[in-house]
Amino acid sequence: MHLIRAGDEVTRVMDAHFASRSTTHGRFLVMMLLLEKKGTDCPRPTTPAELAELASVSRATITGLLDSLERDGYVRRLPDPADRRQMSVKLTPAGADFMHAILPDHFRIISG
Repeated sequence: MHLIRAGDEVTRVMDAHFASRSTTHGRFLVMMLLLEKKGTDCPRPTTPAELAELASVSRATITGLLDSLERDGYVRRLPDPADRRQMSVKLTPAGADFMHAILPDHFRIISG
């Protein structure tokens, strides 16, 4: 019972934190995955299917998250240069700025 209460409290605190930044856990997770990839010299693009798998959500859910993130200017979907039938997802400079602004508070909250 204590573990369930602790989990509920973590969820409550994180939801409030994300709401104060006008985002959600799902949007944050997608941008975090893209930010992590942006920091590497990985030549492979990130596809929506890869993001769905990494985030453990359905492809339909990732499409909705990407729609809202793209509408807000945080990500861009582009045709994959190697296979134009696929889409590649990139974090925009605005998305990277947003993440760099939210991460210090996020890390403080999760470590405290």
